[in-house]
Amino acid sequence: MENSRRIRQVPGAPNRTAGGNVYKSSNFHARCCLHSCTVSLSLSLMSDIDLTGELGQRAQERLSTEQLAWLTTVRPNGTPEPNPVWFLWDGSSIILRSQDNLKVRNIKANPNVVLNFESGEGGGDILVFHGVAEIAADAVFEQVRDAYVTKYAEGIKRLGTTPEKMFASYSLTISIKPTKLRGF
Repeated sequence: MENSRRIRQVPGAPNRTAGGNVYKSSNFHARCCLHSCTVSLSLSLMSDIDLTGELGQRAQERLSTEQLAWLTTVRPNGTPEPNPVWFLWDGSSIILRSQDNLKVRNIKANPNVVLNFESGEGGGDILVFHGVAEIAADAVFEQVRDAYVTKYAEGIKRLGTTPEKMFASYSLTISIKPTKLRGF
């Protein structure tokens, strides 16, 4: 297997294989977060995705250029709940805004999420991020607000609103720390 498609190893996690890529299971991270570890510990443990190889470079490009991604949360009964979202990559986290809705309730009950992009032409260039989401403090969004407004200026205008009105309605910040990356 070529090293450029290898995700950095997470101590104590078993190897898995999917689509010809080797990655480490992030169950340790999910258990850590579900058992109320401190935020600083869980965040430092969840930044082990190597974005320098071929797969990582594809991911960086798409995180920087894509306008829309699909965020899948899990309902309390186990049903996946996919939703299209606007997002911003800050170099270590995926940041998005949300109304107080089912997506937020799902994250509060189960922070394990998946974020994926549409496939490229012919069904290729598929990227799937597994991660742990949290409802973050407003200060997290304020750090990236200008970049978010720049990225989505046309979309906000098409909706016939202003950033201020939009952020008043979409008032919650969700921060996702990726724990695993798969690509096909």
